[in-house]
Amino acid sequence: AALLNVVNRSVRLVKSQVPSGISILVDIPENLFLSMDIQRIQEVLIIMIINASQAITGEGKIYISAFIDTDMAEAVIEITDTGMGIPDEIKDRIFDPFYSTKDEGQGTGLGLSIAYGIIQKHNGKIVVESVAGSGASFFIHLPLDTEQKEQNIGHGQPSWIGVG
Repeated sequence: AALLNVVNRSVRLVKSQVPSGISILVDIPENLFLSMDIQRIQEVLIIMIINASQAITGEGKIYISAFIDTDMAEAVIEITDTGMGIPDEIKDRIFDPFYSTKDEGQGTGLGLSIAYGIIQKHNGKIVVESVAGSGASFFIHLPLDTEQKEQNIGHGQPSWIGVG
């Protein structure tokens, strides 16, 4: 499936839950196709967008971009927010089931662990980079299709290098 369509659909589905002061910017190559369970990947994206929006107080931005890492034969989706960032001491725990930084009753703490499980089932991984106080970036690594690999390997420098 075309990743761009899946991302756009996810953004549309979640838009009503994102405060109006937060803009979502998408920059994904049109020719990026992945074998994926569309419903599940949409679920991951929705979880990530809602989490990102909850990390932002007032106005802010959520950037969703993707690129192909030919060396690793994978697509990397990056979701970055301009929120408050994730303190080092909890970074290792954010994917644990029931771990939540939200107030009692505000969240189950299951979102990121569900996302993590779905990405693992796709033979991928999620990595987080964050500096407390200056936003967070989540990188979702998903293996490329065999077809996509062949299309993208050995064509010099494609135009999408440096997206994001």
